[in-house]
Amino acid sequence: LLLSRGPRLPDELAEKPGRLKYISYLHGSIRHLIGLPIVRSNIQITNWGDSPALGLAETSLALLYACLKDLHRRIMEVRNGERCVIRSVGGTLRGLRVGIYGCGFAGREFVRLILPLGAKIRIFDPYISDVPESCVRVESLKELFSWSQAVAVHAGLTPETEKTITAELLSLLPNQGILINTARGAIFDQDALFSELKSGRLRAGLDVLDPDDLPPDHEARKWENLIWTCHT
Repeated sequence: LLLSRGPRLPDELAEKPGRLKYISYLHGSIRHLIGLPIVRSNIQITNWGDSPALGLAETSLALLYACLKDLHRRIMEVRNGERCVIRSVGGTLRGLRVGIYGCGFAGREFVRLILPLGAKIRIFDPYISDVPESCVRVESLKELFSWSQAVAVHAGLTPETEKTITAELLSLLPNQGILINTARGAIFDQDALFSELKSGRLRAGLDVLDPDDLPPDHEARKWENLIWTCHT
């Protein structure tokens, strides 16, 4: 069975699988479509593995560059007939202090893309045994955010990571600091994040939110310092 976004599989498959031996889910988390009885059965189950790594890393890089160059603000000011006045932490990755939260398959691919561009990289991930060459490991999110000018999130969403990026951590970033998230929106305290963005102090390139949508009239849709790419 090749399973994409669709209805939840009936748990009865665990007891009456017929000739079904293998399920491949063509996305990430399976918990909403495949229940524990099936997971614990003799049916083999896989998801998409590390196949989306390059796409996620490229999206993170595109969002980071767009924030660095203030593309969203420039585009909006040009469309509104305004004179562009850009206030940036820095317009280049060379020498930029980039913190990476989560260094699994997508995080490592992101590192591979930005290292040749001259970024300085520190990584927080308590679940990996080593970090890529030329990167520095830190022992806490507080240490990561205190050091970084930009933070890219590549952690998986688990009970241990949910809402771990708090108002306190966000306050440690410098003015016009950058947040990139192509992982899961619930890793952030979204109210705290939106408070920082509404004030204009930080910038963000977000592919994901919690939940993954905004009402049509939500004010965040008009913020010049937010690029939201609707979970590409």
